[in-house]
Amino acid sequence: LVFNQEGVDRALKCRIKKIETSISVSETYNKMNLRMDIPKAKENLKNIIRMAESNNLEIRAGLQCVWGCYYDGIVSQKVIVRMLSDIVDMGVKNISLCDTLGQAKPKDISNLLKKLGYTARDLLRKGEDVYKNENLSDKSLTEDFLIDMMSKNPILIERPIVVSNGKAVIGRPPEKVLEIL
Repeated sequence: LVFNQEGVDRALKCRIKKIETSISVSETYNKMNLRMDIPKAKENLKNIIRMAESNNLEIRAGLQCVWGCYYDGIVSQKVIVRMLSDIVDMGVKNISLCDTLGQAKPKDISNLLKKLGYTARDLLRKGEDVYKNENLSDKSLTEDFLIDMMSKNPILIERPIVVSNGKAVIGRPPEKVLEIL
């Protein structure tokens, strides 16, 4: 996880081949976490992406606080979509939308599943330890139980998921997001 040029330099020195970076959709959280406002954080992100690309590093860029923020509450979907579009325009192929504060509730997940046209099982990340340890492959587990597990363990939720104009898509490949913008 890198947030500046120094982080990319360290990754290169360690011969790491993949890095992650992110900025917040919340102005206040950005200032607290990165000590930058959103325009400066976007410029910094663009520089990190350029450095990664010029050094053949795989990169995933993310947006923090997509489900809400302690400081700014729920951030407008227009802001989220605009910032997501900016990241896609920067050429990033892998994007994550982060539930930074663990704000997604079962009702939110259930509504999202309806918009996607998925069941909870369709959205589960099956490679995660909690999936294996909790035996979530058991077909007798109910939809409500799986949604509750996703709420308690957000790592189980396939991502990125983008919601716009009452529609939702899994953002892989990232160009799929543009279909609903």
